[in-house]
Amino acid sequence: DTDYGLGASVGAAVTEGVSINLGGRYFNDGTAGIGDSYQVAAQLVAAVTETIKITGEVGIYGRGENVLPAPVAGAVSDIYGAATLAWAPGGGFTSSLGAKVQQNGAYKVTFKAAKSFQ
Repeated sequence: DTDYGLGASVGAAVTEGVSINLGGRYFNDGTAGIGDSYQVAAQLVAAVTETIKITGEVGIYGRGENVLPAPVAGAVSDIYGAATLAWAPGGGFTSSLGAKVQQNGAYKVTFKAAKSFQ
């Protein structure tokens, strides 16, 4: 069996400092009767100041029903929302704080910091 996947995204500037991104992806594992997987998401990015950026995202993960050899697992979907606050004051330093919450009860909080030295 041959697995394959497809993905696409498009982004556009709404105003100066505000942009919207839409994207999706699809995966088929090549096995008959196994549900295909997908993700669709919309993202809004806003530059609050020259050094602070806020990103919000909503989306859905999904999988079709597994039907062979018999109905084993039904179709599932999981809606999620995420937000990130990023700060890049200059001098090669960047940091961000993000959170993601999913319909199934899962959540994730992420903190990143980096400094580049030249």
